Amino acid sequence: MLLNVYYDHPNNLANRLYGMWQLFPDLPIDEVIGFDNYTKQRGGQSFDGDLIVGGGGMFHEPWQDRLKQMLADCQGTRVLWSNGHDFWGKEQADYPDWLMACELRGMRDWGMPDCDWVPCPTCMLPVFELFRAKAPTQAIVAYEQPARPLRKATTFDRATVALGKDDGTGEHFFKVLSHLASGECVVTSSYHGTYWATLLGRKVIAVPFSSKFYAMRHAPLILPLAKLSDEAVLERVKDAPVYPGALEECRAANVRFKAKVCERLGI
Repeated sequence: MLLNVYYDHPNNLANRLYGMWQLFPDLPIDEVIGFDNYTKQRGGQSFDGDLIVGGGGMFHEPWQDRLKQMLADCQGTRVLWSNGHDFWGKEQADYPDWLMACELRGMRDWGMPDCDWVPCPTCMLPVFELFRAKAPTQAIVAYEQPARPLRKATTFDRATVALGKDDGTGEHFFKVLSHLASGECVVTSSYHGTYWATLLGRKVIAVPFSSKFYAMRHAPLILPLAKLSDEAVLERVKDAPVYPGALEECRAANVRFKAKVCERLGI
């Protein structure tokens, strides 16, 4: 049996709408459980099978006990796929020692010793080419995490992570990509907004609230919320980096890791 546990928060488009079983349909995943439901459905029950946990900031402090439990329940191969830290109010984070017991460790955070770098697998979606090819229609747009709004600090054209409810068709995700692609530069307090805008070849100014923003392979320009203003953005936008090869690099990392997983599981 191959079990996939994923982060199923309603505002997390990356993991809820495009989970591992959807992005890699040839993986023989037998069961899918949302992270928040694992304890209720399986917690404490040992199972003789393999486990893929991913993706998302599973090392968020309040979640570590649950993650540790599901890893202990699994008697087969334990795979972390595009996991990472998410410590609010911090720039750096330490990983727990017990994570090294996992047989395969694919981390979205760059530079993690003894781990593979595996960024969010939403990069595999072919729709990125479509929006990347569109010419920007605005100099700067904003995209905000609901818990970290930007509206008091900037007046740029804005969208929010939780704008409307996705019906499962991906329509909301396409609207998000369209908005991000419409700007030459994206100012965002969203981790995935930062990631997706980078894949689209846009400049990114990130307004961080967590350690995860400081561990990205393709680092954005960081602008703390306390210093955020229209004037500050206009002054710094020339320094924001662009990574033309990011999409291909992220896809290649996921393809390599998938091959590693298949070899280990005998698929």
